[in-house]
Amino acid sequence: MAFLLGEGSIRSISFSGDIYGVTALFAQTSFQMMMYGMGAPFFLAGIAGVALLMVKKRHCRAERALALIFFLALISYYLFFVQIVRQAVYRFNLPMTVFLSVYAGYCIDFLMGKFEERWKPRYRAIVYLIFLFMALHPLYLTASINANFLMDVRYRVEEWMSGHVPRGSVIEYYSYPHYLPRFPSHARSYRVKIGLPNVEDRRPDYIVLTSSYYYRFLWNEDIKLPKGMVIPERFIRLARESRFYFMSLFENKTAYRPVRVFMNEIPFFSDLTLLRIIPHHIIVFKRMPDDSSESWIRGIDPLKLFKINMKNHSKKITP
Repeated sequence: MAFLLGEGSIRSISFSGDIYGVTALFAQTSFQMMMYGMGAPFFLAGIAGVALLMVKKRHCRAERALALIFFLALISYYLFFVQIVRQAVYRFNLPMTVFLSVYAGYCIDFLMGKFEERWKPRYRAIVYLIFLFMALHPLYLTASINANFLMDVRYRVEEWMSGHVPRGSVIEYYSYPHYLPRFPSHARSYRVKIGLPNVEDRRPDYIVLTSSYYYRFLWNEDIKLPKGMVIPERFIRLARESRFYFMSLFENKTAYRPVRVFMNEIPFFSDLTLLRIIPHHIIVFKRMPDDSSESWIRGIDPLKLFKINMKNHSKKITP
């Protein structure tokens, strides 16, 4: 907690402290809770449940305060944690979805009681179908998480590397390991945190990039973000050192060429790549000597993938 509210917060701040930043953070937090946490119907039912409890007549204020205890916990968490760290990170929003779900259940129970008393049977069936959809939509979001993990692009990368990376090869990467596939046991891998452009001093055989992380090295300080959003300080530091190197890598101006690009493919279920739960794509670069006749990918433009990924990360989800 001390790290999140201290150094971890300062270097990762993604929203300004003015009214635009406060509003933008509230909007993105609500958007994430509504679209990825609870689902829009259940989220709106939660808001309605809070409103019902506020206007419902009770014998005393203490009874009303007790009924709204989870809402007070939600507000307290949002004001004294989310607005302090100024990040719209999905895992930070999970406690609030739990609190709000209590009031969604209350709203549904309240309305069902009213419908059973006053509505005709044929109308009740329609209402029950609506309530059923409200309950099944969060289940669909939960199933989407399972589907995204089961069809995770990293499994395909792992399988390909096991069969195509020669024994004794050296693999270089720049992100946290949990964003990457498991590398072959017969190869040596290491992470580089500083001095990334000095790749010729290290001369690895392969470089593996994941869309969940490499965009951090490519932010331009002059990029125009929506009002209230800011580029995290650590992204600016990383980009100052390594942006030119990564652009050269994507433009095939180094000794490395893309030999495989693995794209995330999740049919039917919700795509969660914007939450960085799984990568949108993974690119494998291989060192190619000048006299090499080995083929490399020419039909897929890694720079285009980069631009798509940058566009996604600068939309609704915090960098």
